[in-house]
Amino acid sequence: MSKRNTQFKNPNTGHWCKRDRATGRIIDVKSSEGPYMNIQKEKK
Repeated sequence: MSKRNTQFKNPNTGHWCKRDRATGRIIDVKSSEGPYMNIQKEKK
C-alpha cells in the first residue's frame, strides 16, 4: 500500500483521482470504473 498517495472521487466528474500527500497535487485520474487498488481513500 502506498503511504505517499491517497485517492478520492471527484464529485464533478465521478472519476477517481490519485493525490500526492506531500505536495497536494493530483497525480493521475482514473478513466475506468472503480477506485485504485492498494491506495488509501481520503476521509470526507
